[in-house]
Amino acid sequence: MATIKTSWLRASILFSILVFGVFFAVKALEVAASESQTQNWFIYTGADQSLGEIENPDNYQLADEQPPCEGGTELCSIAAANDGNDRPVLSSPLVNHILSTIQTREPSESVKLQN
Repeated sequence: MATIKTSWLRASILFSILVFGVFFAVKALEVAASESQTQNWFIYTGADQSLGEIENPDNYQLADEQPPCEGGTELCSIAAANDGNDRPVLSSPLVNHILSTIQTREPSESVKLQN
């Protein structure tokens, strides 16, 4: 009888841990999804097109709307998540996309170029 009670107790504890783990995992995914969906435009103000300048969030200024970038070969603006301090969240995939856009000179929906 004691063995059955101990087994049920262990099973209940494991089930509770599993439920809480799933709850927190789902909540984390919801937060990540909401952050990735909220995009703001940022104007690039860096001194040049070097990796160090592009990766520095302080080289971007929050814009009220999409800036009028006329096309060209230099970074003009990006659409990115706001880090809460009016700076872009510069993930590795976004930085790689920015560098690729500059290299190919083909603007995208989230990276705009100018002369």
